[in-house]
Amino acid sequence: MGINFNLLAGGELLLRKDILKAASEVKEMIFPVFTNGTVITGSYLDLFAENLHLIPIISLEGCKESTDDRRGQGVFNKVIHAMKLLKKGDYFMARLLLSLLKTWFLPLLLLISPY
Repeated sequence: MGINFNLLAGGELLLRKDILKAASEVKEMIFPVFTNGTVITGSYLDLFAENLHLIPIISLEGCKESTDDRRGQGVFNKVIHAMKLLKKGDYFMARLLLSLLKTWFLPLLLLISPY
């Protein structure tokens, strides 16, 4: 029985380029990479474009207030910017922690959704 899926989560994995480099070399395995998205820049866009088996999964609490309360002031805007950059390459997923009371932000997701 082979393993073809390995979830990379815990901490901010984009700060561990050694782990991403090792994962990038195992082309026959899919690696979802959980990230808060705040450090995604050109070098990471290139990494994900060249290694489609590394799948960035952006964590977002939902609305700006909830995200910034949990992750720090300004994080929401950085995450949305990263999602827009990744959308251009069509290689990311978003993990949203939704609150029924804070679903007013859903129209915002339509701005970055490819659908």
